[in-house]
Amino acid sequence: MDSLCTSVFETVFKRSTAGGYLLSPTPEFRILAVNDTFLEATGRTRAELLGVPLFEAFGARPGDEGGVHALRASLLKVLVTGEPDMLTVQRYPIPVIAADGSRHFEERYWSALNTPIPGPDGALACISHSTIDVTDVVRLRSQARQSADEVARVRAEADLANRAQLLHEVNRALEAERGRLAHLFEHAPGFVYFTEGAAHRIVQANRALSALAGPRDLVGCTLAEAFPGEGAQAFRDLHDEVWRSGKPRVAGALPLLLRDAAAARSLVLEVALQPVLDRLQQVTGICVQGHDITERQQALARLAELNASLEAQVHERTAQLLELAEREHAILTSAASAIIATDLAAQVTSFNPAAEAMLRVPAVQALGNSALAFFDVAELLEHAAALPQEVRDNAQALPPPLQDAMRRPPQQPGHVRTEWTFVRGDGTRFPGLMNISVLRDSHGQAIGFLGVLTDLTERRALEEALRQRSTQAEAASRAKSAFLAHMSHELRTPLNAVIGLSQLLRLRELPEDVGRFVGHIHDAGEQLLALVSDVLDLSRIEAGELRLEEAAFDLAPLLDTVLAMVRPQANAKGLALMVDIAPALQLRLIGDALRLRQVLLNLLGNAVKFTAAGSVTLRLRVQAAGAGNALLRLDVVDTGIGIAPEQQRHIFEPFTQADDSITRRYGGSGLGLSIVRRLVHMMKGTLSVQSQPGQGSTFSVELPFRVA
Repeated sequence: MDSLCTSVFETVFKRSTAGGYLLSPTPEFRILAVNDTFLEATGRTRAELLGVPLFEAFGARPGDEGGVHALRASLLKVLVTGEPDMLTVQRYPIPVIAADGSRHFEERYWSALNTPIPGPDGALACISHSTIDVTDVVRLRSQARQSADEVARVRAEADLANRAQLLHEVNRALEAERGRLAHLFEHAPGFVYFTEGAAHRIVQANRALSALAGPRDLVGCTLAEAFPGEGAQAFRDLHDEVWRSGKPRVAGALPLLLRDAAAARSLVLEVALQPVLDRLQQVTGICVQGHDITERQQALARLAELNASLEAQVHERTAQLLELAEREHAILTSAASAIIATDLAAQVTSFNPAAEAMLRVPAVQALGNSALAFFDVAELLEHAAALPQEVRDNAQALPPPLQDAMRRPPQQPGHVRTEWTFVRGDGTRFPGLMNISVLRDSHGQAIGFLGVLTDLTERRALEEALRQRSTQAEAASRAKSAFLAHMSHELRTPLNAVIGLSQLLRLRELPEDVGRFVGHIHDAGEQLLALVSDVLDLSRIEAGELRLEEAAFDLAPLLDTVLAMVRPQANAKGLALMVDIAPALQLRLIGDALRLRQVLLNLLGNAVKFTAAGSVTLRLRVQAAGAGNALLRLDVVDTGIGIAPEQQRHIFEPFTQADDSITRRYGGSGLGLSIVRRLVHMMKGTLSVQSQPGQGSTFSVELPFRVA
């Protein structure tokens, strides 16, 4: 149907008795087609007119521009409004070429109708201009008007003046509208340009296109000249496609690489291409509109990267939270302690399996109910002031009686009570250790309480059993000490008699073998008496009955006495008993001289006992003295058998020696060093040993004394 209508239109246009032509819907009004009637009336040829702007083909004679202005105003009105416009009588002299080739203007009058012709898409495709030469009619009317009366002539002139004024106003409005359209075109936010022909020569462009392609005039350039290089090939291909297909195209993100002497720019364009069709629906050019969306695409790319990074972070964080939640659930489920979470009103919000077992209440029953039901109410109210401070500071939603109890002065300021009596679901009670803290959200706001509860029933039973055993052990120790003290006292009497009688017998003239036997009896008695004395001292120390004396004594005479007592044993073994005492060590001290002598005798006696050859040395130094105090360091150095490192930590224990063979070889009870250690401890001193097997030993004692 569209093709039939087009064919009919062409036939009517060509054969019309009225002259006519078709104009492009642009301000240039190029002649797209012209019929024979018009060519005959104007004396022109079709080749001279096609493609030429109307007002270039039919210019005005100087002084006769009124007809040109009227026709342009009418065409602009059709172009703007899309409505037909008629010029009843139009004076428009036309150029005529005479037979001799000269050119002059011939006076002509026309009646014209300008009609908009829409295309298939409804848009304005062209403007039809139909004219009738009414020059003869005008001349006849002019003659008639000359014979009319003056009133009619005046009225006609007035009417003509009014029409002329109206036409002038229309022309001014159209010119203003054209100026506004031109301004909008030039200052459009995106680039706009028109091309003609298959080479896409740019015939009109706004300043945005120059800003895009560079500071140069692109009008008259082909597209390949305006946008050269491979980087613009896709852009040029899109124009070719629209030229071939005659269909509009839109590209949402078209890449364009522009190169100049300075650098290369990579752009992204958003373009819409609309073909311009002639009356035969042939593409004569392209209208292009577009925007540079490079920054938008870059922003979108950055946003996509950020979104991808954010999604990865969210995924990772979600996985971490799930892992943490699973771990927390596993901890909560497998915890041996009861874990109970509540809101600020003490309503239970979480109740783990250990809490169910300990309090004998299923979680479904506990959730939503008050956790205060598990406390001994009277005990809780009595000791509420001993709850943690942060719990008391966030107790506004707890029952008023409990809040009042929390505000009372605490019985022990600063003390936090953790042991409470708890009530199970079946009514039974048990002691428990409860650590209560405040639950807070991510902003630090208190949202509830968390209690971790441990059943102390078994621990209390163990403590009671341990207390009973400790009491029994103390009683047994006291009984043992009393027994040892009693037995030591009982043994001393016959031992003293044996030793005394053996001494008397040694003063008599006895056979050699009898004298030897009496000597053995005397030595055995002495050893047994020393053993009994050690046992008695140890029992008194363990029983706490040994008291240190505080008396003044001279250090030098005490040392002489100790050395005199040990020297006989050293001489008997051929040992050198040496003394290394700091010069001018003439101190008078306050302390227990008897216990100091006992310590030295034990250490020197052991050194002589376990040294087969060589020497035993007593070295004494004052480590610190001043303000009425002195710290003595006593070292007993021997060249004896030495002590293995693994045995050194046991030699200060009662009835212990380095090994069993020592007892067999050297005798002794193993109480001497134990007594020394305890005496040194009672005197607030220290005792240490340094030894290597076969290289001797050094026993060191540091004791504090007051200076008299």
